[in-house]
Amino acid sequence: MVYLYKGKIDLCSAKSSRNWTAKCKIEGDKSAVYSVAFSPDGMTLASAGFDMTVGLWNARYGVALQTLKGHKSCVYCVAFSPDGTKLASAGRDSIIQLWNVWSGAALQTLRGHRASVLDLAFSPDGTMLVSAGGDGTVRFWGSRSGAALQTLTSHGANNVHRVAFSPDGTTLASAGGDGAVRLWDSRSRAALRTLKNRQGGNVLDVTFSPDGTTLAVVGVDGIVRFWNSQSREALHTLEVHEGIAVYGIAFSPNGTLASAGGDGTIMLWG
Repeated sequence: MVYLYKGKIDLCSAKSSRNWTAKCKIEGDKSAVYSVAFSPDGMTLASAGFDMTVGLWNARYGVALQTLKGHKSCVYCVAFSPDGTKLASAGRDSIIQLWNVWSGAALQTLRGHRASVLDLAFSPDGTMLVSAGGDGTVRFWGSRSGAALQTLTSHGANNVHRVAFSPDGTTLASAGGDGAVRLWDSRSRAALRTLKNRQGGNVLDVTFSPDGTTLAVVGVDGIVRFWNSQSREALHTLEVHEGIAVYGIAFSPNGTLASAGGDGTIMLWG
């Protein structure tokens, strides 16, 4: 588990879902850290920050490995490729940078978004990178060539806050400020279904369960909504943060669900 605040990153070890042990604290400058991501082998942590840099850290000891510079404004998101050799970063400057994790060399710069890039996701097979933008678009890129493959605009002029692949890579979910989660065939990019928040308001995060059968969705109304990812039927809801926005949600490999709310709490569900 990672906690972010005041330019610091706290690394914690989960002995169980209710018992956390602090491992180390990473302190850079005092600017905000917006996002972190572990490499697939768990050895490296990447951080994205207000200071326009991407940090690479030894995840066990918190030692700085490299600082990657190339963005012209704050960096909002980072994502490792499935094989751990590439890192993608993006932010307010609307560009996506691809980096060699080992050398720190900039590999490619992907341009196309006309506003901030808010999220990134590699496909499970590593062949595609998908970006979510403040310009209302979801963009597919070839992760090796850097070529723009397709642009999806169904969220209209609303921010697209999150994108997530199903574990088998066949489906992409995008969550937007239009109150909708849109499901796409990741190969054909055909629209499969739109899941609407009946109460309206921004959808802020979306994630698939480890077995790919369930989709969890959160937003500004403080409710976690569950959908069957195959039938696209609504399953049930959890009113977890008493009407306060839920900004993030994640499944552990064993299916434990964590939700992070604007009320300052992280809730764990089994």
